[in-house]
Amino acid sequence: AGLRSSHYFGASLLARDGLHLNRLGNKKLASVFLDNIKSVLTSQPVSTKWTINM
Repeated sequence: AGLRSSHYFGASLLARDGLHLNRLGNKKLASVFLDNIKSVLTSQPVSTKWTINM
């Protein structure tokens, strides 16, 4: 439940931008955005991701 609530909190936080679409649309987009980031972060090893640009 902790992961779910933090995900919801992050999505609602991102939705506060208010510049694009409306609040509900922003929350939906933010949720998709967080899901994408989470999948990228979990599926890619940190070492290969960050040592390239150093």
